[in-house]
Amino acid sequence: LYTLRSLLAFQPLFLLGIGQVLQHFASHEWAKHQEASEGGEKRSPSRIASVSSLAMLCHIVAGGVFFVVVGGGGWLFLSGKLPSLGGLWQGPWIGACLLSLLLFLMTPGLIVLRGCGRIGKVKQLAFWQGVLHTLVLWLTLVLGGQLWMVATGLATAVIAQALFLWGQRHFISGILSTKGGEDVSWKREIWPLQWRLA
Repeated sequence: LYTLRSLLAFQPLFLLGIGQVLQHFASHEWAKHQEASEGGEKRSPSRIASVSSLAMLCHIVAGGVFFVVVGGGGWLFLSGKLPSLGGLWQGPWIGACLLSLLLFLMTPGLIVLRGCGRIGKVKQLAFWQGVLHTLVLWLTLVLGGQLWMVATGLATAVIAQALFLWGQRHFISGILSTKGGEDVSWKREIWPLQWRLA
């Protein structure tokens, strides 16, 4: 169990701080958008959409690399580390890797929502997700699925975040549907901040 958790803990290394930087930019552009009625820049909606698209692209790439490197490397590592368990670890490991990949792909939606001032709603999600996570882990433990605890915990997060993002779909789609205007430049605007956090 702890070995599986330790391997999955490498996840933040694959993002290189991009989430924090993109959330900062989304927040900055959202503030401009809120001031538009008072003469602020009206290009902000398209730049928020650009940040959202960039976040999705980065997380797709990072998630794919994570799945191949950690998933494949973890498989080789666990094959030699847990020979006494036979193939009992394989299902939980594959499940944990796939669910981690799904969480990678959901993160951009949360970045956009936090950047656009919906921090309270995301905090509520984190609270209830934590409560459900604890209950599911105890249930898994009671049922004797110790090796599945990581996967079931991740499954709880995936389900909670999927339902939450579905509830916010109209807001997110409204942001993403913005066309035209100026895009955010990763090389000129994002990277100078990202490399300091990476």
